[in-house]
Amino acid sequence: RDSDSEIYRDYRRNRFEENQWNESFGELTYEGEIYSISFFANDQINDHEGLVRKAPRILISSGPNYLGGFYHTASLKYVDSEVLDHFGKNISQLNEYDLGYQIKSKWKIMDGLHYLPSFSLRYHDYDLNDRTNWRTLGEWGNDLILSFHRKYELPIKYHEIDELIHFMQFNLGHRRVVQLKGNVIYDIPESFYSDSNFNLGPLDLLENEEPGRIHPNEVIRIGWGHSFLGKWNGKYRKLASGRLFYDIWENKSDGISDNRPIYSELDLTLAPWFSLHGRSKFDANDGRVYRHGAGINIRDGRFHEVGISYFRYFNAGELIKFEASKLLSELLKVSTQAIYDLRNDELPYKSIGLSYRVGHSWTLQFSISERQGTRKEDELELNLGLQILRF
Repeated sequence: RDSDSEIYRDYRRNRFEENQWNESFGELTYEGEIYSISFFANDQINDHEGLVRKAPRILISSGPNYLGGFYHTASLKYVDSEVLDHFGKNISQLNEYDLGYQIKSKWKIMDGLHYLPSFSLRYHDYDLNDRTNWRTLGEWGNDLILSFHRKYELPIKYHEIDELIHFMQFNLGHRRVVQLKGNVIYDIPESFYSDSNFNLGPLDLLENEEPGRIHPNEVIRIGWGHSFLGKWNGKYRKLASGRLFYDIWENKSDGISDNRPIYSELDLTLAPWFSLHGRSKFDANDGRVYRHGAGINIRDGRFHEVGISYFRYFNAGELIKFEASKLLSELLKVSTQAIYDLRNDELPYKSIGLSYRVGHSWTLQFSISERQGTRKEDELELNLGLQILRF
């Protein structure tokens, strides 16, 4: 969940302890030149916790594709969802059909300054426990983007830099969503959706993965980003990057919104072997913390890696995570992790594992983990991974 993606199925074993949640799924995808197809399904394989089962989720998307002076984006999605308790009982069922289209243009005002107008349509139809509903939404969008770059001669042999390139971009985005047709009352239960979005919220109508939460609204968002690249022996590498986004004004159909989340991120690679990262999202009005996180990563070539990170979600606990790994050979790798709870002065999670590569395609992973404060506290885990294609 460190990415901006609205897709929460990123299966990262070493991050399960942050949320104490099992996630078992299968996905088959095809990426073409102008379109992609995804078949996704997840299931409840034990009685650890309740979940929203999606079986299946089918997505066909295309774009943005340049044609006739405009950029075209389209998507078609079908989702069959069930809310299950931790005994596997079906509490509620939802079938959704979702069709979206966007057309966008890019106009150059002057060097470094562009204006991007867009128009989007989204049709959503659902069947909730044998109750049907539908609606069509339209969105008018405007983006003003100011960008520039500059090169600096900066020879620093210790950090392997002889030239520095600085990129800066400022965004001013406006979106207005209106309901064109369909029922005004939209009553999809919140249990079908995530509790909260820890990342940067979607701006475009087609980017929102939770159509039941979309309501007529108008928003103005500003964004400011910087990036620094270093050049050494004719090759470039990223040294630092930072982004800041803030919704300076929002008008929802039920009145003026009081939520003003500020999202920021910072990445520093001071040397090829040393990096820092940070992510934060909080509400500027009431001080509500969605997430705070920062970390340090140190590498010794390919053989050793150590990381220490701090994270906090909502106003819950504050945790520190320690990670270390050592490459014993080209085939065998050992790793360990531990989490320390600052508020409760305890270690709620610790683990040690081995990873063994068999040939060029297969990877075996074995780990022993101990957790405190959850229903599944001690476990042995065995994983088998297959790499079908590498390019």
